[in-house]
Amino acid sequence: MGKKKEFLKDNKKEENDLLEETKYTRFFKNRLYEIAFYFEMQNAAFDAMLGVKPVHSKDMKKCAELRKRYLAMFHPDANINSDLDLDFTEVTKNIESYFKTLSGGKL
Repeated sequence: MGKKKEFLKDNKKEENDLLEETKYTRFFKNRLYEIAFYFEMQNAAFDAMLGVKPVHSKDMKKCAELRKRYLAMFHPDANINSDLDLDFTEVTKNIESYFKTLSGGKL
């Protein structure tokens, strides 16, 4: 398997890990709405639900990788034909703000 295919396969697996339902998903339309809610709240109490660990506030590379995964998932252009009634532009802004705070302004 080529490097590009391996990379795409790994990214898909990581995205699926982020989309794994939690015990709270049942309170939302689906996992994407749950994730969007956590980013909107900007509360460290939800870090575990987003897959954020203490290492993400110390290791900027890992923090940037997680941020990139979430931004790809909620990018407005990637969801242009989505039937979800999420404001993907607003969610993207919330993700940027969240990771800026998490990284101490470094991202």
